[in-house]
Amino acid sequence: MFGILTTVLKWVFSKAALILMVWVLVLGGFALYLASQKYLEKLPEQVAEKEALVTKLKEDMGQLNDRMQALESELGEQLASLDAKRKDLQADLRSRQKQMRDWQAKLDTLKGLKAKVVEVWNRLRGIDTEFEIRTIERQIASSRQQEAMLRKRVTSMDAEREAIQANADEQKSSLTEQHESTTAALAQAEEEHAQMKSEAEVWEGRVNKGQTLLRRAYDRMGKPLIVLSLSILFVPILAKIALYYFWAPLLSWGRPVILRTPAHAPVRVTKTAVAQEIVLEPGETATIQHRFYQASDEDLTKKTKFLFSWKYPFSCLACGLFLLTRVNNRDPESKRRLTLSSQSEAEIEMAIVEVPEGGALVCRPSFLAAIIQRDGEETRIRSHWRFFSLHAWITLQFRYFEFRGPAKLVLWAYRGVRAERLSQENVREGNERRTNQLATIGFTPSLSYRSRRSETFISYLRDQNPLFDDLFSGQGIFICQQISRAEHHRQAGHFWAKLWNGLTKIVGI
Repeated sequence: MFGILTTVLKWVFSKAALILMVWVLVLGGFALYLASQKYLEKLPEQVAEKEALVTKLKEDMGQLNDRMQALESELGEQLASLDAKRKDLQADLRSRQKQMRDWQAKLDTLKGLKAKVVEVWNRLRGIDTEFEIRTIERQIASSRQQEAMLRKRVTSMDAEREAIQANADEQKSSLTEQHESTTAALAQAEEEHAQMKSEAEVWEGRVNKGQTLLRRAYDRMGKPLIVLSLSILFVPILAKIALYYFWAPLLSWGRPVILRTPAHAPVRVTKTAVAQEIVLEPGETATIQHRFYQASDEDLTKKTKFLFSWKYPFSCLACGLFLLTRVNNRDPESKRRLTLSSQSEAEIEMAIVEVPEGGALVCRPSFLAAIIQRDGEETRIRSHWRFFSLHAWITLQFRYFEFRGPAKLVLWAYRGVRAERLSQENVREGNERRTNQLATIGFTPSLSYRSRRSETFISYLRDQNPLFDDLFSGQGIFICQQISRAEHHRQAGHFWAKLWNGLTKIVGI
């Protein structure tokens, strides 16, 4: 019960994982679409921000130009005022210098050669010459002081003018730098604005084109894709339900497969082993698949056999019975030994089936590793076709290969070969024997063979069991693998492996 629950849970989880993957892909694609839409929604805002930045930078440029014009106008007015004052001071300075020159001339006159004449004349008129000289000297000294003060004022005005000019130059340089940086920022903002606008137009075109293509694709293929997706999920399940519950029960109306052959002598099956030592009697020959050929006595005659049977070339090629090694014991008195074992797979074991004279074994050739016969005897193989059997059409198994004795067949299988014997007691009790169809290797023609539906639907649904099991009745032996894991069944989930399995089943190999 716990195993069935685990199987169901594994199947449910596998389907849930598949659906989750589909949803992740769909939601991921839709998320990418939403992300592109969100990006496109942000693009107009970013373009508007860039436009606002460009407008602000242009306003800043206008304000800087106004400030530079105002600074130049104020500087011109200040310099004009200083120049006017300086002109007035220079005119005053020139007048005083002229007055000083007049006073100096008068003083020189009073102090020169004419001084005595002037002094006599002044005394006659009652004028004190010394007093007048001192008065003129005082006036000259006062005028010189005023001249010095005027010169200082002119120098001060020159320094003030230079300071105003330097301050104006500094402010103008600062405004020029701001103007240049603002101009560069404006150029960069305009370039980014143009690039972003172009990018927005490109993205908008791409999205519009993508939306148009998606709409067209969905209009044309949306519904078929949905139907196909649902078919991928549910059609295999529905097909298996139909095959299990409606197709397989039709077998109950069909008769079992009975091969009409006179060869009913009992066969003997040896114990299974990883390696089988074959004893070749004088005059015996072994035809071996090379991948099972491990060791042999040196004096055995060996050669290549290109095809196991030219009567069935395509079947031999399909089951690997080509380019075989043929070993012959030509010593008329001594026995020789050779060893067969798988050279590539450790799970393969082999057994020897001795088919006596008058005996036969219906066998799938793909499990044949070697055959030992008398030298000069050809392998006696007969194929039985069943085209008019309901069982054959339901199971799609139309052909059976019969190997007749005397011969020794070396059969290989995974984990060994098992022989199931049905005795006379089984016949009296009507007791039949069921086995996994993939495990069946062969059976004796004395048994009647039919197929039955697999016992549990879950195991068939999960590809753990084929749709049909083999059912044997009568008296004889059927041979099967210890585990039902044939090479093609290892890849049962692959379409081409399943197709190949079906084709080989049709032709009986």
